[in-house]
Amino acid sequence: MEQSMIEIDDHDILVWIIDLDTFPLIIFKAHKGYVMSEYLNISIANKLGDIAGVINHTQTINDALNSKIIQVSNKAKRKGLNPGITAAEFLRRLS
Repeated sequence: MEQSMIEIDDHDILVWIIDLDTFPLIIFKAHKGYVMSEYLNISIANKLGDIAGVINHTQTINDALNSKIIQVSNKAKRKGLNPGITAAEFLRRLS
């Protein structure tokens, strides 16, 4: 497992990458929520009341940040965060 910190608009975003067989599991944690690759289940985020977005599998942090959000939690929807924006934009709005 690799852990690092990136910056988006002067906000720190924690990143975890776990190497799996085909694609890595990538998780970005912003101040108010997170973005995860589709290995993880949005229904659990809903159950816990989290603000979360899901992206397709990618190989790199850069690809993940540029990929579109394909699913959001109910709480994210209530905050005006919808599928179709990039992961970077989603995280920007959560910082």
